[in-house]
Amino acid sequence: MSQSQSEFVKGDVQRLTLYPIAGVAGPWEDEPFDESKLPAPIASDVTVENVTPLFSRDAWSFAENQVGKRDLETLKRVKHAIVHRYFSGRYGTGISEQESADLVHNLAACLRLIRPMRQYALVINGSLQPDDTISIQSFDHPSNSLKSPTSKKDFLFGTEMLRSCSLSLRPF
Repeated sequence: MSQSQSEFVKGDVQRLTLYPIAGVAGPWEDEPFDESKLPAPIASDVTVENVTPLFSRDAWSFAENQVGKRDLETLKRVKHAIVHRYFSGRYGTGISEQESADLVHNLAACLRLIRPMRQYALVINGSLQPDDTISIQSFDHPSNSLKSPTSKKDFLFGTEMLRSCSLSLRPF
């Protein structure tokens, strides 16, 4: 029997894979999102949550000379994300990290099928620090191929979307 990603083994650290969501629907929207429901579980060890507290003030300082100013500002504004929490070794991109990235990518694809929306940032990986902030170890940028149709660009994440995603992931 293999070890579950959520099981702690001595020497492991809690790791996070985040997939930023462009935004949640405000109270003026047809389908407003109730932030009091966050973090909201959508699968085993996966939630939709407000990730602002995970980022320290200087979380992105290491990337200042590696990405453009506009991209850096976008990364600094990440507020909501699909978050997968699991335990794994501190360094490397082993099987657990790849499985987590695959899981999050599949959930994000599900969301994009349910409701296309803008995508400003892609997967962010890192480990949870003692102060409950993330130590970012890698991140991706969206490519032009992920652009949503113009008529769908202003869609935001709504409560019904969360319900649809959770229902679609239940076993038959």
